[in-house]
Amino acid sequence: MNVHRFSMPLLLGKIRRFLIMRFRPNTLAQRMALRQGGCHRCAICCQLLYRCPMLSKDNLCMIYESALRPSVCQHFPFDKRDLDDVARVGGDVGCGYAFVRVPEEHTPLELTGPQTCPGVNASLREL
Repeated sequence: MNVHRFSMPLLLGKIRRFLIMRFRPNTLAQRMALRQGGCHRCAICCQLLYRCPMLSKDNLCMIYESALRPSVCQHFPFDKRDLDDVARVGGDVGCGYAFVRVPEEHTPLELTGPQTCPGVNASLREL
């Protein structure tokens, strides 16, 4: 597995995840509700930008089932961008998580003034 030693997108991803964990817990909860699947324990996410010191020689997390496991690890991936980072580093290996697509909300068209339809009788427009 080829691990990138430094990559600006991976660095920005780490910063983004830290900020979301620290300052946007509601956003994190909303994103977790959209996440499906499970961890394959491939350890690719544990090697984004640097190798986690908690990985064994067999690339298994030594604290995976422990309360010592950091929250950012417990909640990874936060969104599709994190899956893109895993794909960037892991190549063919795919993450076991996916995010469901959220239907776009319908936003009503705001009318700025009286609107008329050209095919409507003039007497009906006044109603």
